[in-house]
Amino acid sequence: MRYEFDEDLRRLILQAPRSLPSNPPSLSLPRTDKKSDTTTLDASIAFLSQFGLPHKMLHRASELAKENGTCGAKELIAFNGVQEIHYYQLLAKHLDVPFIEEDEITKLVDLGEMSMAAFAQKQVVWGDLGEGILSPILAPDPQQIARLEKMFADRKKQIPIAITAPSILRSVAVKQQKNHLTYEAINQLHIEQPRASARIGASAWQGAIISIIVIAIALALSLSNGAAGVVFHILLSSFFAACTALRLVAFANFSPIRPAKLTLTPNRDKPVYSVMVALHDEADVIPDLIQSLKRLKWPRSKLEIKLVCEADDYKTIEKIRAEDLDPRFEVILVPTSTPRTKPKALCYAIGFTSGKFITLYDAEDRPHPEQLLEAYQRFEDADENLGCLQAPLKIANARENSISSMFHFEYAGLFYGLVPWLARRRAPIMLGGTSNHFRRDALLAVGGWDPFNVTEDADIGIRLWRHGYDIDFITRPTLEDAPLKVSTWIPQRTRWFKGWMQTWLVHMKNPLQLAKEGSFSSVFILNILLTGTIASALLHPFVLAKAIYLSAIGGGDYGTIWITAITIIDWATVVMSYIGFIAMCWVATEKPLRRAISYRFVLTPLYWLGISFAAWRALFQLQTAPFKWEKTAHTPYKK
Repeated sequence: MRYEFDEDLRRLILQAPRSLPSNPPSLSLPRTDKKSDTTTLDASIAFLSQFGLPHKMLHRASELAKENGTCGAKELIAFNGVQEIHYYQLLAKHLDVPFIEEDEITKLVDLGEMSMAAFAQKQVVWGDLGEGILSPILAPDPQQIARLEKMFADRKKQIPIAITAPSILRSVAVKQQKNHLTYEAINQLHIEQPRASARIGASAWQGAIISIIVIAIALALSLSNGAAGVVFHILLSSFFAACTALRLVAFANFSPIRPAKLTLTPNRDKPVYSVMVALHDEADVIPDLIQSLKRLKWPRSKLEIKLVCEADDYKTIEKIRAEDLDPRFEVILVPTSTPRTKPKALCYAIGFTSGKFITLYDAEDRPHPEQLLEAYQRFEDADENLGCLQAPLKIANARENSISSMFHFEYAGLFYGLVPWLARRRAPIMLGGTSNHFRRDALLAVGGWDPFNVTEDADIGIRLWRHGYDIDFITRPTLEDAPLKVSTWIPQRTRWFKGWMQTWLVHMKNPLQLAKEGSFSSVFILNILLTGTIASALLHPFVLAKAIYLSAIGGGDYGTIWITAITIIDWATVVMSYIGFIAMCWVATEKPLRRAISYRFVLTPLYWLGISFAAWRALFQLQTAPFKWEKTAHTPYKK
């Protein structure tokens, strides 16, 4: 509930003690008796002219406030005309009341278990200033300044209140609430929607079925070469056939993505947009990241960029502090706790955001400068059911080596081929880990991210779909660099597969309920995306090995019709899988790059074997270290 400024301030005034600090700190900005015309200035900054701030700067901030639908103070602070704390120091001096520094507040009273989002709505709180002195402390919205001036002018002698900056109040609140905020970030989804959390792994029936299937597959692949083997291999090939068919259908319906036309929207109509970047051991790429984020086109006073760091990641934090950050940027320090995952950090930090729309980027990302504009336009053109937009991810170093080329093919097929096709069908989509643009209300309605799922992007996409929200795509891409070493690529792919397995376990705990929540075709597609992808990766080396083995020993005692049938089935399964993969990736890759690197498609079998190794590694980790987050190392990109 929003804090009612006049009513609550009046109530606090009547109850306030009369003992308050009396001397505000001295300020470096000089006072001046020179009169200036303040009639054209925004009410939130008109008083600053008496402290010597240039009238031209104040006038420009007032013009921007009208243009952006904000207030002069927000524009002045956004463009570093004055720092937030200095603004409130000057306001306190203007009103002739004390300004309270952070170290003067022993604690804030009656916070309870308030979230940071709820606390951000407060303008007046009770503070313990030491020695048993309780006082109402005011951190007013700049748009309330005119009303505040009138109130103080009318009752100046009866208002025992102090002023501070919102950032100071929040800093004190965070220190007090740290344990509660951490607990909420870790446990809220599990408490409110236990069936949606990956905290508990496989249910009893899932574990039993998985064990039986693994044993049956191992025995059948090694022992059965007769008629039963043919039936088994036909069933086995269905996983591959489903994935291949999905790609081929998307291939047949492929249409090139062209940049959407942007319409000019007045800045005053634009809401606050929140950008969140979860960082861990990313000191090397911080300068590139900051420059990329600064290029985003959005009104400065309505853009907040939260750099979310683990509190003990000192190198990254130090590197960020060394950058020339403007007021759009804020560093959010996540208290050290387990699980140490990206979604846990995001769950902690979301309470520090206020945007109507929220987007995520990774440390190595270079988003298109107009990406926020396009996402906003799509949201505004759609109804409230549009919960998320996925921007395409594009590999910038595709020519670097074989791994980056194959990675590019895979991303092109996914984000320029499969995702648009799924979006047009309003089918469930396993989102990419970055460049997701959320409608804030939708994100909160589904419970936010799962701190225990190491591919929170896939899970949140399916959860949005299950709650009735649509997912669509936009056209302006985000550039990323692919891993260049096997030692980097395998752990990353392992984490992806482990998260997909977690996602499958969560959403398949109650298959009947899942079927009720969506159409049959959408549930079928979901199982192809999850079950088919995981099973195909796990089974691929065995099917390929069996096909090679049976071909090598053909004839003799084994030269039966059953052996021939199994050999044909297995080779068809493998070859068609490669064809489906290559076809989708080929058509989705732009022609100049296609000509330059398409010869590397010959590495598809080897690439798939690497994927299979990662899938089996993920299955092992799911049993031994389900919440382990294997960090993908990033390096500065080549300009």
